[in-house]
This record gives sequence, structure tokens and C-alpha cells, in this order.
Amino acid sequence: MAPPTIPAEMDNKDFLQQTAKNHKLESKQLPNGIKELSMHIGDHTYPVYLGYNKLPELIGELKKLDLDKVFLGYDEMTAKHCGPKLEAELKKQGVPFQRCVMGLTEAAKTVSTLDMILETFLKGGGSRKTIMMPVGGGIVSNTFGLAAGLLFRGIRLVQ
Repeated sequence: MAPPTIPAEMDNKDFLQQTAKNHKLESKQLPNGIKELSMHIGDHTYPVYLGYNKLPELIGELKKLDLDKVFLGYDEMTAKHCGPKLEAELKKQGVPFQRCVMGLTEAAKTVSTLDMILETFLKGGGSRKTIMMPVGGGIVSNTFGLAAGLLFRGIRLVQ
């Protein structure tokens, strides 16, 4: 897909503002109360699911994917505060999972941390059908996202 051409009479700022103003967000409300948006990146379209206090429903959507298990990636705080509720719901709905916890700060984004994540994934029986699911902010998302891109030339990432 070719990048858009900015008309000669417009500067970049005006073009971006006009594009944003004219953009129509594709979304639909699902029967379970979750909102589904369509994200277009290049030639691919990906669903984005949004919902407040909808963990069971979001896990239900996750179960629709062809997966063998979910590989949960946490930092030390999300493992403590988010992990128990998320893991309990995964267990309740019969979704197999494995967890991996990394450090909390930017200093934890190292090659040795990446190696630990990859080793944990592979020793735990992760496969091409496993979904990588980082839980937390940018440090976790960046590190586990890189791992997802490296495993088997790329596995699916759900955030």
C-alpha cells in the first residue's frame, strides 16, 4: 500500500488534521457488552476489544482464537496486583497459561531478560499456537513484544 500524498497546498499538520477529521472509526457493540474496533495496519486488519470490568467476556473472546495456551508476561507489580484475578479467570474458563515475571524498571529491559523470557517460553512448551500476552505498561509490552516477534519468526501478541 502506497503512503498517502500530501497535496501541495497543505502542510503536514493540516493534512494530518484533515485526515483525522474525515476518519470514520469502524466499531460495533458485541452482544457480550464489549466494543470491537477494527485496526488497519498496512494491508492487515486486526480487532481491538474494549470493555470496562469485562474480564470474563474478554477471556471469552480470547478463547475463540486457535491457541494451545497463553504466555502471560508481567512485571513484579502487575504479577502481584493483576495476575491473581486474570489467572483465576483463565483457570475458570479452562484456558491453559504459563507466566513469566520480569523486573519493574527500564533497567530490566536487557538481553538477559529477553533470554530468560525466551527460555521460560520454550522450556514451558510454548509453540506457534501459543499467544503472548504482556500485562502492564511499556516496559513489559516492549520486552515481551520483542520476544513474540523472535519466537518461530513471530507468534501472536495480545495486549
